[in-house]
Amino acid sequence: MDHVEGAFKATETLIKEGHENIAIITGNMKSRPSVDRLSGYKKALEHHGITVKEDNIFFGDYTYESAYEATKKILTAHDRPTAIFVLSNIMMLGCIKALIEEKLKVPDDISVIGFDKIDALNILGMNISFVNGPTEELGETAIDMLMDLLRGKNNGIVKRVTLSPQIVLKGSERYKGKGI
Repeated sequence: MDHVEGAFKATETLIKEGHENIAIITGNMKSRPSVDRLSGYKKALEHHGITVKEDNIFFGDYTYESAYEATKKILTAHDRPTAIFVLSNIMMLGCIKALIEEKLKVPDDISVIGFDKIDALNILGMNISFVNGPTEELGETAIDMLMDLLRGKNNGIVKRVTLSPQIVLKGSERYKGKGI
C-alpha cells in the first residue's frame, strides 16, 4: 500500500474540513510505514501552505499505551490541536481512551482520523474515519502474482505492485470550531 498517499489523503481531509493545527501520533520510526505516513502528513501540510509544527508530532510505537500517553500530552498543549491523526488502529484505541477520560466528544470537541478500520468502535457507536488499505485487492493481486510465479509466467522478473488506499469518512474528521 502507498502509505505516503494514505497519510496525505487523511491529512488533506482534515485540512479541507478547516483544521490547520493537526497533531499526529506516529508508529515506531524504525518502521517503513511509519516513516512514509509521517512523510505524507508533512507533505499534505506543506502542500496546503501550513507550517509543520514539530510540537504536533508525537512518537508512538504502535501500542495502545503509547497513543494514550501521546493523546494526554496533546490535550494539555498550550495551542491544542483541533484534530489528531493516529497511525494505527491499536493506537486509535489508546487515543479514544484518553479522549473519553477527558470527557471529550469526537468530533464536537476534537476531530480524529486513523489508519485502518476498527470494527469494535463501530459496534460501540463511535464512527471514526480512517485510511482503508485495499485488503481485498491486495489479496487478489498477491494470488495472481503467485499463480504467475507457479506457472512460470514471470520469467524471473520481480514485480512490485503498490495499491492506493481510500479514505472512509464517518464523521470524526469534521471541524466544529476551536473545541473547548
